[in-house]
Amino acid sequence: CPTGVGWLLGVDRRQHSLLWAYRYSLPQANPNENRQQLAVADYRPLNARWTPSAPMIVGHRVLFTPSEEPTLVCLNLQDGTLLWQQPKGNFLYLAGVVDDRAILVGTDHVTALSLATGNEVWKTTIDEADGHPCGHGALAGNHFYLPLQSGQLLTIDTTAGTKLSATFLPDGYPLGNLLLYGNQLLSQSPFGVDSFELREPILAELQQRRDQNPDDPWTYLRE
Repeated sequence: CPTGVGWLLGVDRRQHSLLWAYRYSLPQANPNENRQQLAVADYRPLNARWTPSAPMIVGHRVLFTPSEEPTLVCLNLQDGTLLWQQPKGNFLYLAGVVDDRAILVGTDHVTALSLATGNEVWKTTIDEADGHPCGHGALAGNHFYLPLQSGQLLTIDTTAGTKLSATFLPDGYPLGNLLLYGNQLLSQSPFGVDSFELREPILAELQQRRDQNPDDPWTYLRE
């Protein structure tokens, strides 16, 4: 449970008690502070903070990107001790975990870090002509789908970090935050919410129907 005041708490749900507390940010003394006034968030440049993300529990580890501090911390799930940490740098957000790797998105690259050590496993650079990431990407199996400002959807193999494909929408406008649900790809952008069908499941369904009935008119129409 993140608190927003520099503490990450572990709570035992069965005992209704505090399991551990980890302090990731120390309070900053301000001699001119007026206690009768409301606290105002300090100014920071664009992308200096992590994009908000809930703590991620992976096995016996907890990954957390606190908005108050420019660091990624990996804690022991049982006692809250620090296992390793990495500076934010120009990372934007923690996209998720695949196998034993944490996938992070930066302003011009996508990087995988080892869950065991926090060391870099691979790094994929995004070409400047393709634009910067413009939303949260989505993980599906060993594929990571990342929306870019140029209007393309970049697909990266999370095993080796290789670029698999770059798909453009017909009208060229960029996608937003992505979510995979069933055979659909949902995109939330400033323009609204869009839904797209994934190609691979459609092709698999067509092949299954073709095997059952080679002359099925619906299959020809759908194809």
